[in-house]
Amino acid sequence: MADTKKNAAAVSAEEKPAEATDSVAEVTAEALGRDLSDIEHISKRDKHLLFYVRKVQNPDTQQYIIARIMSEMSYYSKQSAAHKKQYYLFSTISIVLGALIPVASIFTGGPLYMKVAIAALGSSVTAINAYLSLRNSRDIWVVYRKTREELLQTLMYYFNNADIFSKKTMTQEEKDKLLIETCEAMLNKEHSESLDTQNRKEGE
Repeated sequence: MADTKKNAAAVSAEEKPAEATDSVAEVTAEALGRDLSDIEHISKRDKHLLFYVRKVQNPDTQQYIIARIMSEMSYYSKQSAAHKKQYYLFSTISIVLGALIPVASIFTGGPLYMKVAIAALGSSVTAINAYLSLRNSRDIWVVYRKTREELLQTLMYYFNNADIFSKKTMTQEEKDKLLIETCEAMLNKEHSESLDTQNRKEGE
């Protein structure tokens, strides 16, 4: 089982930027040996998770949660926020420019530069909408956000012996294995959905 966890962590390092994985691993490893209230650069949610991680008896499982699950959650959280910000920014610009076109059209019979300005506004709106469609920021934001919340929910089920981890006949080793299988299935699903979305966009 330890080999499976090590391999999973290695896959994570290949799929996601090294700085994201390293920073989370360093912070959480540091936090495991310190009073969480003394560490300011960890979010309240991560402190809450680390409170439970400290109670995990198997060190390999602890390492898997930190190096694999929490680093993935951090990545998804940052990327989701970035895509959400980008989507709202360009959508707002598109709306504002689009609203200016009817106002500017009043001057269509005026100087040439007004006609050029109106054409530029229309072209800008079209270009921005095309960019948003190409980048697919909204869908990526939603998928990343959903995956992060699903990983968090699974961890909380695991920590509290709830849902799929609630069977009294399960050993701790079986629960650890189920945690890995469930989380890896979620990550593989997200990766497949991202590839499918990208392929559809390239085929359009």
